[in-house]
Amino acid sequence: MHEIFLDAKLHDIPNTVADAVTEIAQHRVEWTNVHCLGGSTMMKAAVAAANKVADSTGHRTRILGVTLLTSHSFEDLVQLGILNDPQLAITGPEAETYKQRMIEARVVTLALLAQEAGLDGVIASPREATAIRRACGPDFEIVTPGIRSGNEPPDDQARTATAAEAIRNGASRLVIGRPILNAPDPAAAAKQFMAEVEAALTTTQST
Repeated sequence: MHEIFLDAKLHDIPNTVADAVTEIAQHRVEWTNVHCLGGSTMMKAAVAAANKVADSTGHRTRILGVTLLTSHSFEDLVQLGILNDPQLAITGPEAETYKQRMIEARVVTLALLAQEAGLDGVIASPREATAIRRACGPDFEIVTPGIRSGNEPPDDQARTATAAEAIRNGASRLVIGRPILNAPDPAAAAKQFMAEVEAALTTTQST
């Protein structure tokens, strides 16, 4: 039997989210998710709903928090008012590093908020996984979309990394969609990603 991850990305008032999680949990879904930007009260309501269903069924749906979508660049987040534009005088790699650190700081803040609310983990780009792992500890789930191999286009993803980089950065689970689904041979692509993950895990565990 396969685990079901319902990518619901719930973001609404606490009562509405709790009702949605209750319905999802009653179908014994293994994983679902909410947006961290919905706030602490909303996330706590989601956890409480999952726990209440678990008390009666013995099955607890685990809840992940979406931090900042991997499709959002620094400029997107400034436009949305999530980040402030520092009007950097520097350019090139130094400016890009600074922008990524600003994104990383906001993602870590959301991850800590999710952890305090009782969520099982977060969804974030692989570029922020190291900082989340450092802040939230070894048992917190970090699920990373935006996985691409070195020669693949990013599509609409702005913050990407390879599967090996994500593992080395501290990701516990990877979401790999289009690089497999759109490959000429999806089965071969899946096997290639699995081999990359296994090699990265071996290297990580031996260090």
